[in-house]
Amino acid sequence: METRGAFPLRQITFGGLLLLLSACAATPKLGEEGNVDGYLGGIAADEPRAALIGRDILSAGGSAADAAAATYFALAVTYPHAAALGGGGSCLYYDRKSNKVEALEFPIRRAAAGGPVGVPGNVRGFTALQARYGVLKWSSVVAPAESLARFGVPVSRAFAAAGDSLPLDTALNEPARQVLMRADGRIKDEGDTLEQVALSTLLARLRIAGGADLYIGQAGKLFVEGANQQGARLSMDDMRATLPRWRKPRQVEAGNLRMNVIDNGGGRAFSAFWSRAYRDRGILDQAQKVSPREFADAAAAALRQVPETMPVDSKASTGFVAIDSKGNAASCVVSMGRPFGTGRLNGIDGVLMAPAPVPGADESAFITPLLGVNLFAKDFYLAAAGTGAQLSVATVGQIGVRLLSAGEALAPAIAAPRVFRARPGAPVLAEKGAMQGSDIVPVRALGLVNAAFCSRGSPSERDSCAIANDPRGYGLATGGEGS
Repeated sequence: METRGAFPLRQITFGGLLLLLSACAATPKLGEEGNVDGYLGGIAADEPRAALIGRDILSAGGSAADAAAATYFALAVTYPHAAALGGGGSCLYYDRKSNKVEALEFPIRRAAAGGPVGVPGNVRGFTALQARYGVLKWSSVVAPAESLARFGVPVSRAFAAAGDSLPLDTALNEPARQVLMRADGRIKDEGDTLEQVALSTLLARLRIAGGADLYIGQAGKLFVEGANQQGARLSMDDMRATLPRWRKPRQVEAGNLRMNVIDNGGGRAFSAFWSRAYRDRGILDQAQKVSPREFADAAAAALRQVPETMPVDSKASTGFVAIDSKGNAASCVVSMGRPFGTGRLNGIDGVLMAPAPVPGADESAFITPLLGVNLFAKDFYLAAAGTGAQLSVATVGQIGVRLLSAGEALAPAIAAPRVFRARPGAPVLAEKGAMQGSDIVPVRALGLVNAAFCSRGSPSERDSCAIANDPRGYGLATGGEGS
């Protein structure tokens, strides 16, 4: 009996087994880039490197919460005038498994003893978000930012443009000048190296000990000491008392969708804007456009009760959105109160500190991200986050109405010329091509918005999802397919 064929058969079988084992060994584990094969979701932020870090987290199998947290900590390094660890903000999160939207607020707070420096909320906020909805190790969402700070990162065009927003009455202290300014006395420009060794040491401590260490541990003691050396009046009691707050969001309807916002001044103003501008347009898929004049009048009516001390526009905040392959979504806005905060850098840990909030003028208590979901179908549809203050109500609102009422695609909806009116009877601020009239004041740009939109829901209709960055800025939207 011929047996020569037996050896090749065994050889092929063994070879196939080796290939199979090699393929299994080569598959990245959860937490390693390439873990997700296929649709990743996506992320959009005002600074490109931070967005890329968020995408890497999604590729490693992270949730939208992991990606949002990692993006935030990267922004604290690459976009500190609006996102430093010394600031505050808020997030909305849709968890598809529980089919629930939650609001998380972590604003800047006043110290019990007063003083010019606020008690920061950002670290505790993103610690809470990642702890509740993250799937990766905490260290993996902090480590990329730590590396950027320690080894330095070239200044992006996005941050270079922010240098023009430094208020004339803000004087940077010496530690801030050493980190943020060139030898000629100007804010660092595109391509210059932004190196923050002291900040990297703090991030390393937070990576190892957890975000709460800034509020109850050694990191907190060092932060308070350094802040008080710069004129603050902080105490560890202030830090311990600064807790993020989970709440139910405020909701307005758009057909079967629920548009979720933070239940604060900004959220109430958005609800009023939406009720007037949307008016059940788009129901039954009948696209209906809204005129620029209607948008301007809706903004004026919605903001009628807002204190005039609240900034109209702000370069002190930044918004970003993240969606993952499971259909979860995060929309966040953070703020430093004013561009570059107090201008005081904590000399011990490298944190740029925010001013203490002023009632009626504290934009971190007014800003609101947006999440639109269909809770009946368990589908995410829309996430949008814009720069803060009064303007964000109108900019985010206009994009939402264009998407859900006029049936526009995401990129043209964000790029479309915007209008804004702060009060009835006030002039209308209008971007080029928006509208004409005797009461029009032309402006170059009205705010920045990052957004994700799944026109038929996510994740069941992944090919219908788009994520976009505002062309008025220099950020990045990235996502799509993984390895």
